[in-house]
Amino acid sequence: MKKAWFMALAIGASSMLAACGGGGAGTSLTGGTWYLTSGSETAPAWQWAVPPGEQSKYTITFASDGTFSATADCNQVAGVYKASGSDALTLQPGPSTMAYCGDGSLGDLYVHALSTTTNYKIANGELTLTLANGTMSFTSTKPTASAAPAASAPEVPQGSPGDQALTGKTWQLTAITEKVPAFQGVVPDDLQTLYTITFADDSFEAKVDCNTVAGTYTTADPTASSGPLTIEPGPTTLQFCGDGSEASLLRRSFGDLYVIGLSSAASYAIDGGVLTITTTNGGTLQFK
Repeated sequence: MKKAWFMALAIGASSMLAACGGGGAGTSLTGGTWYLTSGSETAPAWQWAVPPGEQSKYTITFASDGTFSATADCNQVAGVYKASGSDALTLQPGPSTMAYCGDGSLGDLYVHALSTTTNYKIANGELTLTLANGTMSFTSTKPTASAAPAASAPEVPQGSPGDQALTGKTWQLTAITEKVPAFQGVVPDDLQTLYTITFADDSFEAKVDCNTVAGTYTTADPTASSGPLTIEPGPTTLQFCGDGSEASLLRRSFGDLYVIGLSSAASYAIDGGVLTITTTNGGTLQFK
């Protein structure tokens, strides 16, 4: 049944292309599978890398008839593309499976980014797609590495009471790093007030875009400048933030990664008015 569905989909996509005037990119795009390796966005500013063990989850294959198929994490996407001139390229994603791939998945962002493609370049077996708001890079080499094992918990720093304490102020998120999947993002100044956390004696309240999350935390001494830290998010509001635009999707991605990072906190350290929360897999959340 699934095979018949995808065959029907491909036929339908070919018809759509013919109706739009046809087009194809030639053998430079077609003939193999491209595996996503990295990407960047300009607003909000962020950059990320896909480890070899995750690259097979984000792929695209261009057919010579003007259709493409893509893997977006645990989902499959089909669509049509049109190339013109020496490097112009547009992609129109079509039907997709709708499985839930888990918190922090880049699937939705990947598909949306494909739809904003304006140009492409191929050099040395690498494909770069220029987007309306950034780039995505692919390799034609099939990854062989397995997913990276979970990192051991980092060494917990120990601090002492002083002027810099976990409590007593509202912290604004400025940057996020993750190791699996590899991710490094900077929160623009005008968005930092959307991602905050305030620690009380044994509870906290965080702002995640247009929603708020409450919960509890545990540390040896919240007046210390560093120490072990566990955070247990509790109830959250469930408002829909944004309008489905690219900026809204990016904000939602920051929000997902933010909550995941909080729930996997292992330790914290404050230095020069900067709070860094280190997670169990070696990632960080940085606040001012």
